[in-house]
Amino acid sequence: MEPSREIFWNIQFGEILYILAVIVLAIFIYAIYRRYKLWHLGKTEERSGHIGKRIWAFLVTGVVDGLLHRKFFGLADNLGHRRFSIKDLKPSELYPGIIHFLIFSGCIVFLLGAFLDFISHYFFHFMHGNFYLGYSVVVDIFGILALIGVILAVFRRYVQKPDRLDNKNQDLTALLLIFFVILTGFIVEGLRIAATELETAPDWAPWSPGGYVLALGFSGLSQNALLTWHQVWWWLHMLIALGAIAYVSLYWNRLWHIVIAPLNVFFRPLESRGALVREDFTTTGKFGVAQIEDLTWKQILDLDACVRCGRCQDACPAYASGKPLSPKKVIQDLKDSWLERAASLVRNKSGVEITNPGNAEKTLSDAVTEEVIWECTTCGACMEVCPVAIEHVPKIIGMRRELVEMRAKFPQELLTLFENMEQRSNPWGIAPGDRVKWAADIDAKSFDASETEYLFYVGCAGAFDARNRRVTLAIAEILNAAGISWGILGKDEMCCGDSLRRLGNEYVFDRMARENIKMFEEKGVNKIITQCPHCYSTLKNDYVSTELN
Repeated sequence: MEPSREIFWNIQFGEILYILAVIVLAIFIYAIYRRYKLWHLGKTEERSGHIGKRIWAFLVTGVVDGLLHRKFFGLADNLGHRRFSIKDLKPSELYPGIIHFLIFSGCIVFLLGAFLDFISHYFFHFMHGNFYLGYSVVVDIFGILALIGVILAVFRRYVQKPDRLDNKNQDLTALLLIFFVILTGFIVEGLRIAATELETAPDWAPWSPGGYVLALGFSGLSQNALLTWHQVWWWLHMLIALGAIAYVSLYWNRLWHIVIAPLNVFFRPLESRGALVREDFTTTGKFGVAQIEDLTWKQILDLDACVRCGRCQDACPAYASGKPLSPKKVIQDLKDSWLERAASLVRNKSGVEITNPGNAEKTLSDAVTEEVIWECTTCGACMEVCPVAIEHVPKIIGMRRELVEMRAKFPQELLTLFENMEQRSNPWGIAPGDRVKWAADIDAKSFDASETEYLFYVGCAGAFDARNRRVTLAIAEILNAAGISWGILGKDEMCCGDSLRRLGNEYVFDRMARENIKMFEEKGVNKIITQCPHCYSTLKNDYVSTELN
């Protein structure tokens, strides 16, 4: 006799489980469909292009961020720049990273084990001998680790209470569901081992360490009692597991992130995170984001994918400086506004219809205050560390656009900046002729496509700021030493418009970008060198992504 696995050992009419599973699956599919309808209250947005590239990026991210937990251990800044090592781990992220890894890996192995059981039982039998013993020890060890992870998570959330976590009842419910599904599974295993292996095959029992420990405690029961209690706990375990799926589906419990997070990651942008979507000024007189239906379906999916882990809040420089902005709270406030307003909206073929006029006047500024909207530096640190690829900055920029372009509501300090940019194409309102003062002591040629290979796009800070002028001169010296042919636009150079775009003044940015592109084309510019990271990002990402050509 050799060790083996039997799915319905000691269980009569166990196939009823499949009927229950089909019912639960139907509930699950219905929940997905219902949420899909709510996501698509937003505007259409193309996120299915470059499918091959998207699938490959998703697979790479699944390994690096999913299996290896790169972002959970605070390694978000390293991938793509250099190889990361254990030295890069952030001590503050080690504890929560370990907790999530224990729970995640334990659940994955448990699900994989159940799948292998099913395949072995119905297709070809391989759950026997040494393979079965190895399978048992691996599944049990990871199950024990998952239980430890749940206990550590409860301790962290409800005893330590770090600032970045806001605990809700559904958080505890999610942890308890995981805990009891695994625990009852061990109880079932312990009763089976006590009834079949402790006396007849004592060498096999320790290969299932989770159940073996419990089996030792059950060893004093009679055989009839062991068989009866095994049946009771087997059904209880299955009902808890299936009931958990039904509960999560009907009440959209936090555990839904298991499904939504991979979906959100799959549809994340493939281009630079710094690029923003162009505002269309030709087809509508409504600009920016004022209400939930002004967001795109992907932006609403973002709201649903947020698990409130608080990593974005920890990374936010505005929050660290004591400002009222919390990227996590912005997303959660928008989500609350979406769910409240969703009850009043129905999308049909002609667009969004309001079925509850009393709720029609509510805007996103009722959910996110103007003060919070203007505190964001748009640095993107929140997006960089988010493990589920939420795009915070585009939503904030969208709300700024609505304030600036539709209501002319912005901090008083920005009025002068906007006027300076429109009139003199730099934030300080300095005369355009002063753009070449930095080159007074060197021979800086004007760009000529027939003689010059590169345009040295100096930028506003490089031309006007005293400290940055030294950097500009150093760059020019390096270019000359390298024998590179370069020239400048001088007083004809205009601002790239980055600050305008980040502050929500998309209309003036759009006009300025078109003028720049027209100038580049007229002068025959094909290659650009710039010292300014803002100019570099805007010229490379925003000018291209906005399809201004």
